[in-house]
Amino acid sequence: MENLTRSWGPILIIDDEVEFFELFERFVDFAEVEHASSPKKAAALLTKNAYELIIVDLKLDERKEDNSIRNEDETYKGLEYIKELKKRYPHTPVMVISKYEDFTRVLEAGKNGADVYRWKEALDLTEPEFRSEIKNLIKQKRKKDERRDACSNKIWGISPSIKGILVLLQDLATQDKNLVILGNPGFAPTRFAKEWHIKSMNHLNKDRSFIMEELHNMDEEDIFEVLLGLANLFKSNHFIKRAKKGTLYIPNLELLSRKLQSLLISFIKEGNYLDIRDSELLSIRFAFSSTHDLSFLKENGLIDPEFLNNDLFAFVKVPPLKERREDIRYIIKNWMALNEMKITQFNPQQLLQLAHYHYPYNEKELFGFLELIKKNHIENSEKLGTKGQLIQKYDPYIESIAWDSIPVDISKPEEKASKIDFNREVAIVELTMIDKALDIHEGNKGAAAAMLNGRTPDHIRHMINKHKKSFPGLIKQFLAIAKSYKL
Repeated sequence: MENLTRSWGPILIIDDEVEFFELFERFVDFAEVEHASSPKKAAALLTKNAYELIIVDLKLDERKEDNSIRNEDETYKGLEYIKELKKRYPHTPVMVISKYEDFTRVLEAGKNGADVYRWKEALDLTEPEFRSEIKNLIKQKRKKDERRDACSNKIWGISPSIKGILVLLQDLATQDKNLVILGNPGFAPTRFAKEWHIKSMNHLNKDRSFIMEELHNMDEEDIFEVLLGLANLFKSNHFIKRAKKGTLYIPNLELLSRKLQSLLISFIKEGNYLDIRDSELLSIRFAFSSTHDLSFLKENGLIDPEFLNNDLFAFVKVPPLKERREDIRYIIKNWMALNEMKITQFNPQQLLQLAHYHYPYNEKELFGFLELIKKNHIENSEKLGTKGQLIQKYDPYIESIAWDSIPVDISKPEEKASKIDFNREVAIVELTMIDKALDIHEGNKGAAAAMLNGRTPDHIRHMINKHKKSFPGLIKQFLAIAKSYKL
């Protein structure tokens, strides 16, 4: 009955002192908790389970499993372990507990990825504040997970090529063919495979599983046993069983050996879908993907010729993001909405980073770039306080200017972008904002300054003079500025 109330977690506590785990489990009664007394035992649990919070003691037991004392080189380094944890599980918050009250260690733990550092001796597990802190860490993780899932599952695009692919997938969903998706690594292949699966299930009026299996990471002998029917199909929960009557998606086709590719094709081509338990067809639809185009795969011998059989497979080619210019701004706007951000929160330098970024092959790289901008924005906001925020009622005006500062032809060749005068571009964006604000307020310097981050007319004048000194001819292009400041 107790587990019914433990709706938070699971939380993993890595601590050689079992007493702390027992106390935590007793007083933090709203969460499911598991315990590992060493990094080795934690590794086994982390491989099997997904945790919403990891709590780790900075100083684990210095004794080996044979009870001998570790020498200086073998002594477990908790700070390095935190770094390793965050590297392997970057989306899971880590709380460090320690007997050390050394501020240097606190800073070092933070640098290595710890989200929270708590002094063990002063930790009161019964305090409402501590219980709230645990819940808040888990809430933040869940919210980020939702955003990440939205990014990875939703097809973001309004370009003709994306619309054409969606129409093609709808048509293929009604055909008795398997799917091969080529190009555009990152989130796109999985999204399109899922979309095809959903449309296929709708066409068949069924609700079956979509199973993604990275066969290139599995032991080939185990795969052969499954495909040849040598494995016990119904005692083990392997991918064929889970994909029954649904879709099996296998990414990285180019990493599969030709022998395995041939066996998969035989499984598909010769009707080896037989369910040996009740003589029922497994009826699995297959989707494959590769980050390379078809010519590359053929030239390098990375694809079995039978994949070119039009009766068995249909190919979908996804153009790289840098060739889908209409999608870039659309993706940025949707990402900002998911992250509860506005483009008005970015300063001119960050806007120009967006404008001059060499847009990559896929959305995943773009999301990583946006995350960097977001991190910089948060850091700048902490330094500036309310100065970095725009007056709410003027957001639509500033938003229009901000988006206009990003060129329509947002995909720039590397050689062209390398010649751009970054400082001059910043000056243009800032002067455009000032000029528009003055125009809106009919030359009223105080109102215009208030519109721009709540600054003063003197601050605005300083910005104008700075750009006038650096780029004398530029200022004449901004009529409202020239008139209001008599330049």
